[in-house]
Amino acid sequence: MSNTYDYKIIDLQRDKDGIIVAASFAITASDGIDSNTHKYHTAFGAPKDNIIDFANVTESKVIEWIKDMFDTKDEKGVRQNAHEDQADAELAAFKGRKEVEIGTPWN
Repeated sequence: MSNTYDYKIIDLQRDKDGIIVAASFAITASDGIDSNTHKYHTAFGAPKDNIIDFANVTESKVIEWIKDMFDTKDEKGVRQNAHEDQADAELAAFKGRKEVEIGTPWN
């Protein structure tokens, strides 16, 4: 079973004209049992068209921009996303830390 991803926009940065230039966001990766959240920050290139006024932008639209920036396809045409790959690695590390035993060899 593959992981699921929940995106959450934490903060946006905009220039003096109200154009969004960067976003801080978090991705929570879940395997159905465990989940782990990792935070990211990315800058956006200058918009070419379809500029959305800051007051009217939605979280889902910003998430769409982020996914569009980082979605690629491998040589077999399978969708990949660098941030989701990183979230997978963070979740695996989290799961590994859960299996660590703690204590000392003396009483």
